[in-house]
Amino acid sequence: MSMLDPLKHVLSTLMSTAHALAENLGADPGGAVGWCLSIAAIVVVVRGLLLPLTVHQVRNARRMAVARPHLQEIAQRYKGRTDPDSVRAMMEERRALSAEHGVSRLGCLPVLVQLPVWFALYHLISDVAAGSAVGSMDADQVALFDR
Repeated sequence: MSMLDPLKHVLSTLMSTAHALAENLGADPGGAVGWCLSIAAIVVVVRGLLLPLTVHQVRNARRMAVARPHLQEIAQRYKGRTDPDSVRAMMEERRALSAEHGVSRLGCLPVLVQLPVWFALYHLISDVAAGSAVGSMDADQVALFDR
């Protein structure tokens, strides 16, 4: 059992629901159009759910771009100094500058949160394409995917 299995189960439920909706809208149950629409729907839903994290990440990157010249200036001033007091002073200046510009030290966290979701979606589609039943998608539904 993979650590991604709970996410794959949730995504498979979303995919099944989206496929049923596509069928209700007139898509062929075993046709590629219904499955393509369900995959597109999952991507749209996941992107929508992850949008706040993406916005946070972009804002943090913009703030970091504004602060970068100042951070480079601090690094230049302390270049070659290895004594503990200088290192501590440099780190304190960097912290103060980051706080002044609103740069989060956890700026990469949104990407790290998104990665498991996208990996789970990739594995879900790979498993279904290989003919394996995944989560709420039973063997009959997976067999429709193969047509």
